[in-house]
Amino acid sequence: MSRSMEKMRKQEKEADAKITDLQCRPMKANLIFTGLEGESRNEDTESKLKMFISRELGITTDVTVGNVPRFGRFVSGQFRPIVARFIFQRDLQLVKSQAYKLKGSQFGIREQFPTDVAERRRILYPVMRDARNDGSRVRLVRDRLYINGRYYDPDMSYDYEDDDVFCDARDTVIGVNDDDDDEATVSVGMDDEASKGPSPSED
Repeated sequence: MSRSMEKMRKQEKEADAKITDLQCRPMKANLIFTGLEGESRNEDTESKLKMFISRELGITTDVTVGNVPRFGRFVSGQFRPIVARFIFQRDLQLVKSQAYKLKGSQFGIREQFPTDVAERRRILYPVMRDARNDGSRVRLVRDRLYINGRYYDPDMSYDYEDDDVFCDARDTVIGVNDDDDDEATVSVGMDDEASKGPSPSED
């Protein structure tokens, strides 16, 4: 590949990364909760969510949330996910840290991402699991997977021993910071659809 083509490809990736960052920022304070039953058109979703956080996660301190709607079209007999915007980062991190308690239950918690980011994450999950099973250190930062400190390029054939598959972890995309780190422990008992990023809709 010529230098000009390499430069164009790099510029395209940087532009895409900037767009992704702009899409993700409004969702950074959001968590999606699934499995909360008893949906009705007049339900108090904020009270229901706080009760869930206290009962299922064992968090007794009050957490402050802003908008707490269900999203998606209302269907009688089904329970849509709830998306909550956390006012304080400490509350969001506390809830995430206790998500492991939901393993094996009907409930799930997941960070919210735009649809294209959520799709790229789904593609990376099997690779991440395989690497973890092989004893490698893995980090999923938004839609970028790092294995043993090196960025995994999903567009190349995968081989743990092939250095050409990886680039140095310092070669990060613009707009992706360590604050966006996700060890994939947040996602517990969650269906894939709930990670997508449609805006919450009113009933």
